[in-house]
Amino acid sequence: MGSYNFGFDLAEGEIAEDLVRELLSGKRGSIEIKRDTIVSESGNIAVEWECRGKPSGIRVTTAMWWAFVLTGEKYQDEIVIMVLTERLKAMCDWHIKKGKSVDGGDDKESKMVLLDLGRLLLWNPYVGRMPKTDPKTTSPVTDRKTAPEKLVENPRGIHNGMPDPEQRPSAASQGPAR
Repeated sequence: MGSYNFGFDLAEGEIAEDLVRELLSGKRGSIEIKRDTIVSESGNIAVEWECRGKPSGIRVTTAMWWAFVLTGEKYQDEIVIMVLTERLKAMCDWHIKKGKSVDGGDDKESKMVLLDLGRLLLWNPYVGRMPKTDPKTTSPVTDRKTAPEKLVENPRGIHNGMPDPEQRPSAASQGPAR
């Protein structure tokens, strides 16, 4: 068993508290909020990227973050998942390039990507592809190519899941928080 360091754990907890406080207050940028009612049945979050032949949703958002409120029989608005928009865009772009897009919405006039909840949490934007899974268990397969020891340089300025503070727009330029 490793050594326990209360001071370190306390500092880590305070960093997380500050992050959530800043997210909810709008200091970390605006948040686009989506409510997904089908996720309870499908296990997938739908992200729209085109509607009636024009870019929409993730392709046009100006929000720094996306929040998905999960509803339906399993979740009943008790789970909210927040994702940095650049991370979500990268994941959606990967799916679109692979031809993994579906038609949906009113009259099936929208194009969307369906993101599996489990894989959403496992995807590594620094490598740019989905993790491999064992088809029998759908558990991730450890692979050095998809689990690098260090983050690779990222042109979008995302480091450790957060935008580089030097490149992040100020809260004032994001407009009022929702």
